[in-house]
Parts: sequence; structure tokens; C-alpha cells
Amino acid sequence: MGMSLESLSRSRPVVFQLVPRLNVAGRLKNPKYALHLLLAQEKSQEVTKIAQYLHQLNAYRQDLQKIAYQEALQYLERKHLGISSNKAGAPPALVSVVSKVKYGKGIIGLVAADLTEHFYRPAVVFTEVGGELIGSARSPAEVPLYEVLSRCCAQYIQRFGGHERAAGLTILPKDLDSFREAFERGCAAYGQISPTGVVDASISVEDLRKFNLAEWVEKFEPIGPQNEAPRFLIRDLYFLEENNGKFLFGTRDALYQATVEQGQLASFRNFFREYIRKPVSLIVTPRLSERRNTYLRLRDAILSNPNPQD
Repeated sequence: MGMSLESLSRSRPVVFQLVPRLNVAGRLKNPKYALHLLLAQEKSQEVTKIAQYLHQLNAYRQDLQKIAYQEALQYLERKHLGISSNKAGAPPALVSVVSKVKYGKGIIGLVAADLTEHFYRPAVVFTEVGGELIGSARSPAEVPLYEVLSRCCAQYIQRFGGHERAAGLTILPKDLDSFREAFERGCAAYGQISPTGVVDASISVEDLRKFNLAEWVEKFEPIGPQNEAPRFLIRDLYFLEENNGKFLFGTRDALYQATVEQGQLASFRNFFREYIRKPVSLIVTPRLSERRNTYLRLRDAILSNPNPQD
């Protein structure tokens, strides 16, 4: 899998490299492959083959997820013109995809998570299996998903389980429209929601170098929902280019590469496309790469000077 023992002490390689390769066995094939790998006491030819197989299977999963996500966006674009480019106002309270998504139960939860991250709205993605619609739901923190499903939608649900941020459910195709309406009403009760990112400090590019903040952030590991990484506001960086999901920013004497979560990529691309070589302010978390180089995890961006006449 190309991971060192040292990298396993940091949350990001575990969450985004190791865990997806273990999970993909159950998502697409059989979880016994991951179990065998975890129970192995020593490296062997068989263990190496399993690791290589899971690595290849995860790459296949990534391709399926991208295709399914694009199909979901196209479906939503047909239902809500302009939603995928965020040009027609705020998206609806519910982002739902019906049985048009045909890539199986192991993929729909990932697509729902991508949609929630992109639109910051609850999302339910369905696929049809054996005459039933199997769904996977995700939600931002402001909308308690389990409560909405149990209180507003129970009469249309055959089976479901989950928690406040994620759930799995089964409904009958004939109940899809009724479920959608009930779910939208339940989510709408929590009002218009938007991300509420916290900025811990405003810093300069010189501060980033002088205090070696990427090294300092490492001390917060393991980083996760209950232990968020610090976020800093850096002003007046110039956007230069984007290549394969990596954004390049610069000042007079420094260049910085920034990365974003997959579900946010389209939004940031749309934003920066109009502001090449213009000053922007970024909300970022400085991180260290495997080679101990500083890069930026991009959280949000605003124009440093929003007046187009200046």
C-alpha cells in the first residue's frame, strides 16, 4: 500500500490511505480479504498479494465513485437547474438521487457523503436491489439525521439504522416521492444552514515559515471530529494554477501547494477559475507531507479585495 510505519501515527494517512483499502473489500467483494490482512502475523507472499489486490480494488472503487458522483450531479441538475454550478441560488434542503445510481450498496454512501460535502445539505442516495430501494444518507451536523428519519419518515421506511450524521435505509419504489417530501419537510424545520468554520488565528506567510506551523499542527494528532486541526487565515496569496486537484498559490518569494477534499473540488475550481493571479485570502490548515514538506489543506477562500474596480 506504500505506507511506512511512521505514517500510521498520523490520522490522515490512516483515514485516507489505509482505511479505504481495508473497507473496499466489504464494499465491492468480501471483507474476508481485509480480515486476513489484519490477522497476519508476518509478511508473506500471500499477504503481499492481498495488499496489492486491495490497492487495485480501491483504485477501481475510486473510479466508480467519481462516475456515480457525476451521474448524481447530472440528475440534480435536471431536477434543479443550475444547482451543480451553484448559480441558481441555494440548493434545496434535500439532495436526493433515486435508483439512477446503479453502482451498488458499497458506493452510494460515498456519493451521499460527497454530495453533503459539496452542497452542505442532507443527502440520500438510492440504488435498486431486488425490487427495493436501498439508500444511504449523510447530513451536516446542524440536521440530526436519525431524528428526522425516525420522526418524519418512519411510515415510508421498511428498515433503517444509523446515527445523527449517517444512516442506511430501505424503502419501496412506490414510496419514493412521499419519502422525499417528508424528508424535505423534516430537514426544512432546521432552517437554512451553512458551514460555520472557525478561524483560530490570522497569520502572514512569514508566520507560516517562521514558526514552522505545519510541524506544530502535527502535535494535535490524532486529528478528527472531536479534535479538529487548527485553522488559520492567510491574506493576499495569489492563485496561480490548478493541476489534478492541487492548487498553487504564491507571493513574491514563496509558492505553496494546497489540496482540498474530493467533494469540494468542483466548488473551489469554479471559484478560482475567475481569479487567476488575483489576491485571495485562504482559510487553511498547514500540514506535512510524507517527505516533511509543508502543504496547505484548503478549508475556504475569499477575495482579498472584492471591489472589481480596485
